[in-house]
Amino acid sequence: MEENQLNAIVLKWLEVAPGLAILRVKPDGWELPDFEPGQYATLGLPGTARRTELSDAEEPLASPEKIIKRA
Repeated sequence: MEENQLNAIVLKWLEVAPGLAILRVKPDGWELPDFEPGQYATLGLPGTARRTELSDAEEPLASPEKIIKRA
């Protein structure tokens, strides 16, 4: 799989408090492995992705081709 390839779909976004949301994400084109203690996920979106009004701005602005990743 390419490093900057999008490979999942957000099925649900639930804002539980200002600045805190729960996402339900489904793999797209691959199977989710069994969970092992200590694992975490890294989510990424292209620099052109729409932002919510509460999100912090990217400084400096990200290139449209770049995938912005957060653990």
